Amino acid sequence: MTARSALLFKLLSLATALSFSTAAQLSFINEPVYNILSDIDDGCVDVDLPGPLHFGCSTFNRAFLSSNGLVSFGGEFSSYYPVPFPLHTNKAILAPYWDDIILSQKRELRYQIFNSTSYHTIEVNNFLTNYYEKNFAADWILWAYWCHVCPYPNKDCALHNV
Repeated sequence: MTARSALLFKLLSLATALSFSTAAQLSFINEPVYNILSDIDDGCVDVDLPGPLHFGCSTFNRAFLSSNGLVSFGGEFSSYYPVPFPLHTNKAILAPYWDDIILSQKRELRYQIFNSTSYHTIEVNNFLTNYYEKNFAADWILWAYWCHVCPYPNKDCALHNV
């Protein structure tokens, strides 16, 4: 595993473990300008990455953001039924909120790419540099936010954000 891959996994672990009070320090949570995926069940949006992503032993130039709370590389993966890892697939998968989700009404997937000079990337770099006490400099960030979602068939759940 390369140093960048190890740092990616640390970043993902940190992002998963963040409390709302810590997350409030990261202004991009409430990004006002973003793309939206909505009115879809078990679907993906294909996103061209601004640079190569080295993940595991592979390099990817595209990401697939799934309505079911998944991010996959190497092809679409939109399974609605969570199963334990390791998966029997040749795709690299991140599962920040893997569940059966229908994006409808106010439920949506918001996403955006930030380049190295964006305010958001600079803030994340500063946050991670301070948190790990080591210099961190992201070339770009793929931001994905499942907003007001809840697992199917629960249509009356409290609004959730991931």
